[in-house]
Formats: sequence, C-alpha cells, structure tokens
Amino acid sequence: MAKILINWENVYTTGHEIIDEQHKKLVDIINKLYNAFLGANANDLVGEILQEMVEYTDVHFKYEEGVLRKIA
Repeated sequence: MAKILINWENVYTTGHEIIDEQHKKLVDIINKLYNAFLGANANDLVGEILQEMVEYTDVHFKYEEGVLRKIA
C-alpha cells in the first residue's frame, strides 16, 4: 500500500480551479517520489519521477505566472 508524505488539505486551496488541480498533481508526484524512496526499486524509479516533476513544474509555473500577470 502506498504511503502518503503530503496529504492534500483544503487549506492549500487557492480558489483557482486549474492551479489547485496542478498543485494536487504536484503533491501526487511528491508522494510518488516518496514511495519510490521507500521501495526496493528506488534506483529504477527516482530518475523517471524526478523528470516528471521537472517537466510538470515547468508547465505549472508558466501557467501560474501567466495568471498572476493577468491579475497584476
């Protein structure tokens, strides 16, 4: 059974539906990475998960910065 390092809580909600969904996905990736480190096959998974995190944070921050520019 997968363990959870970070449990999404409503206190983290920004009120912007897309940004909140993106933040939830980032939490999911962090939890996936945590479980990889706990497992016996960490060496096989960590690089792949970190690559996913790098790619997704790039997408997320570009979107979030665009939203912030629009609302100044």
